[in-house]
Amino acid sequence: MKAEHILLCFMVVWGSWGCATQGDLQKVETRQTRIKGQIADLTTKQQQLLSDMAKAQSELVKINKVLKNFTKEGRVNFAEFDAKLDEIRRDHQQLLGRYQVLEQSFNTLKEQHEKLYAAYSASFGDPAAKKADGTTTVQIVSTEGLYKAAKALFDNKQYETARDRLKEFIKKYPSDPYTDDAYILMGDCFVELNNYVQASMYYNAVLKKFKDGDQVDKAYLKLGQVFYKMKDCNAGKAFLRLLIKRFPSSPLKEEAREKLRNVRSLCGR
Repeated sequence: MKAEHILLCFMVVWGSWGCATQGDLQKVETRQTRIKGQIADLTTKQQQLLSDMAKAQSELVKINKVLKNFTKEGRVNFAEFDAKLDEIRRDHQQLLGRYQVLEQSFNTLKEQHEKLYAAYSASFGDPAAKKADGTTTVQIVSTEGLYKAAKALFDNKQYETARDRLKEFIKKYPSDPYTDDAYILMGDCFVELNNYVQASMYYNAVLKKFKDGDQVDKAYLKLGQVFYKMKDCNAGKAFLRLLIKRFPSSPLKEEAREKLRNVRSLCGR
């Protein structure tokens, strides 16, 4: 057995990966509420700017109409026309300048809104998702929802994106009920990406950090499989035998036995 594989086999009894924290989900909900308020504030400002822009456009239309009427009705003979025309021109330039400023402000707010919306959606899902009654609401995403979102990415063969989501999940929720599932799925991502050593590290973490959890038998099975892939048949068989010995009632026991019987074809030896 190779030295690095021996080391991986016994990682179950060495080291500790991180420590548990409290209140992580509350922090996520607080962040969501803050972002929701920012989105609402930007939306209100955009609506006000649109209203101001519409008013400015209306004033411009009125001024242009007055200018046309002066020419059309032959009022160029009025003594006060020059003064009136200068006044109209000044008003026109002021309104045009105000409109341009409002347009620039609106575009800036629009860009900020789009970036904020995209950032929120990337972390928590669409904040405008429709409920059954057709109304919209900002969704508070549970850890279960976050895990399932990563699982959906994995099922769609987006392994790198799923891996990144799971890495963030594990960092934020080191002791959540779904964290051991996340470690298993993280290992699966690395298997699909042909990084077997990294995969074995995450499977081993389940044995160390969640030894009383419901994913331990699966971790043994996954370790047996990944060591087979690394052509370390003895280590692979050892993990499969541990599964059978320690979890005699596991639904994975028969699969482990099948892999032991087919070691030659599965391990290439």
